[in-house]
Amino acid sequence: MPVKYTDELKARAVELVMHAQADPETASGAITRVANELGLSKETLRVWVRKHKDSGRATPTESVDLEAENRRLRAELTEAKRANEILRRASLDSNRQGNTSGFRVVRSCWASSGVRKLKHFRGRVLSS
Repeated sequence: MPVKYTDELKARAVELVMHAQADPETASGAITRVANELGLSKETLRVWVRKHKDSGRATPTESVDLEAENRRLRAELTEAKRANEILRRASLDSNRQGNTSGFRVVRSCWASSGVRKLKHFRGRVLSS
């Protein structure tokens, strides 16, 4: 039974081959390399590339600006880390506020006289 590939995978694979073939240093063996990286048959990829070239569609020969992409992704990663740190600290603070096990009973001179002082937490009376 033949394997069905998505149109996105086909387009991306052809684009990778076209970029590799545009550079003289990486042109040799581009189809084989890309096919191995994507887990495709090199003959299948070769047919896709041939059909793309025969169709006469425009091919982007400009190389991808990897440095700009890396800068953008690093900035995005930094922002995500900062947001995660803020959320982590907020979570820790809310856990500390909700924890009543460390709540201490206030002792006063009245405690010895048999009068109990009420414990309050967030505006609520915890014991009477």
